Amino acid sequence: MFYPLDNADDSGMYTCNVEVTAPNSYIYLRNTSANASISITVIATPEPLVEIVSMGIAEPGKEYMLNCTVTIVDRLIVSPVITWSKRSANNVISVPPDLMTVSNVMSSLYLNFSSLNTSDAGLYTCEASINVSQMSMVARNNEFWNLLLKITIPFVYLHVSQSRESNLLAGSNLILTCDISVDPNVDTPFTVNVTWNMTDQQIMSNSNFGGEINSSSILADTDRVNISSVMMRSGFNEYRSTLNFTTLSSIEDSGTYTCIVTIVPASAYEYVMTSDTNYTNIHFIVT
Repeated sequence: MFYPLDNADDSGMYTCNVEVTAPNSYIYLRNTSANASISITVIATPEPLVEIVSMGIAEPGKEYMLNCTVTIVDRLIVSPVITWSKRSANNVISVPPDLMTVSNVMSSLYLNFSSLNTSDAGLYTCEASINVSQMSMVARNNEFWNLLLKITIPFVYLHVSQSRESNLLAGSNLILTCDISVDPNVDTPFTVNVTWNMTDQQIMSNSNFGGEINSSSILADTDRVNISSVMMRSGFNEYRSTLNFTTLSSIEDSGTYTCIVTIVPASAYEYVMTSDTNYTNIHFIVT
């Protein structure tokens, strides 16, 4: 008796051997043994069909949903076990239960993101398993579907201001400040890359200048012009860069200045995409 049948191990040829012995009898037994064979093929449980459908816009702060639907044959009276997993930053983790919603209509398991964060980016896998151990068979059929969720770091808010609006006289000082605000839903590590341009030419300081100057760059006179490193401000995901003129020159410094910012995710977060390049400018004249 097989209870239960196992489609992985129980298929094959089965032989029954019978031997008759009569050690205390004087009766001659012509045939003392016999056998009969039968072949059994246990039909495997049909594989489930798994599909993931995405709904929504894959942007930080937006509502998003992944729906994993599993289809099984009508004659199978059990429900599949559906599990979600996620690969991100070189790790495979289980999806938190609070994101999951089971559908009562069919074999579906939803992932609901009320407000996407960049940490939600990753390779999502939905797997359906059928294990019919309570019936007269066992199945080890699994099926899965992958969906890649990439999230791009959104538009960065920039604002450039100057320490004085008037009396920009040669020999006086001036500070240009570029304030940067990154979307609060960007909750994975990133780098803020800032460059300053003057009339479409990048301003290079000695600290970041490593080669010959070309037509698209200006080598700043660091005795009177300094570019700060990117500094954190008091608010969450807020940064600042300054261009400091200790001594203004009416010949060299008048023009349009542009603060250019790009947000680059940490390399481990391969499913978080670099932001678009954002910029804003300001114009002043030194007299």
